[in-house]
Amino acid sequence: MDINLDAFHFLRPHWLWLIAVAAVLVVLWHALSDPRRRWRGIIAPHLLTHLLVDPHRFWRVRPVHLTALTLTVLAVAAAGPTWEQEAPPFSQDTAPLVVALDLSASMNATDIPPTRLDRCKQKIKELMKLRNGARTGLVVYAGTAHMVVPPTDDPDFMGLFLDALDTSLMPRAGKNALGALQQADHLLSKEPAAGTIVFCTDGFDRNQIPAFAKAIGQQRALVLLLAVGTARGGPLRSQNGGVVTDSAGHPQQGKFDLAALQAAAAAADAPLTSVRLDDDDVAWVQRRAVSHMQAAEERNAQVRWKEAGYYLCFPLALLAALWFRRGWVGSLAARTAAGRFV
Repeated sequence: MDINLDAFHFLRPHWLWLIAVAAVLVVLWHALSDPRRRWRGIIAPHLLTHLLVDPHRFWRVRPVHLTALTLTVLAVAAAGPTWEQEAPPFSQDTAPLVVALDLSASMNATDIPPTRLDRCKQKIKELMKLRNGARTGLVVYAGTAHMVVPPTDDPDFMGLFLDALDTSLMPRAGKNALGALQQADHLLSKEPAAGTIVFCTDGFDRNQIPAFAKAIGQQRALVLLLAVGTARGGPLRSQNGGVVTDSAGHPQQGKFDLAALQAAAAAADAPLTSVRLDDDDVAWVQRRAVSHMQAAEERNAQVRWKEAGYYLCFPLALLAALWFRRGWVGSLAARTAAGRFV
């Protein structure tokens, strides 16, 4: 164990006063237990030395010396010796996160099979598994925004609500991302760590971009955009599994507005990526969420020093065990009360 002497210090130096107490204890014990003190006024000094059974008893190791040593080690341990900083207690799977899921009609497009919405549901479930033990919430939006699941670390609980979601549940058409942002930020405001909001959507309402960017600048949460869809778009699937058609019988197409998403990402300084077949997209979200949380904690965290006083518990235990040696406590009391001489 290397010790950096330049950084060595005590976290609680006031405990070192206990060393002075230990030194005073030894001095007082020797002064009170010295037989010369009792007989100096009665027996001549040149005779007293020859009458003592053990004239060198003063320099032997006694229980009081063990007590003083124990107090000294205890003082150093309690003072908190340290010479090394330690990182804040981060855990890579504890960054809070809220998913804002787009439930507008265009999410029923089948260009991302089985549909854009189903693929987003699958990605949310994969993200929950990747973030095992982390808290993840869910907000849905179309023309209005609604909280569905408060932050939870239970994938089964999240999956129960995800499976029940459908675009027909939304009361109003549209893409009110600003309302979803406010709902998600409200959920994350209750979390102790800086969180992340992930929008899983196929477009953006351009009229909301200025207000959306302004709102992001006023909160501590990181906003990520996860785009789902292809440039060519795809036919919309109906609730019964068929294709939605217009009055002329032509399939209705779900558009993918990548340009609006890019404009929103640029204005709000929100990282943008697309849904992929593999799990690189969810891993990207998790890395960003963890990095954001750690950066926020490092800005606000105080310097933490790794305390080394715990290592002194072992010699303290050995010193304490010596007190069970037969006769030590009785010897300490008896020899303090009276001196021994012929």
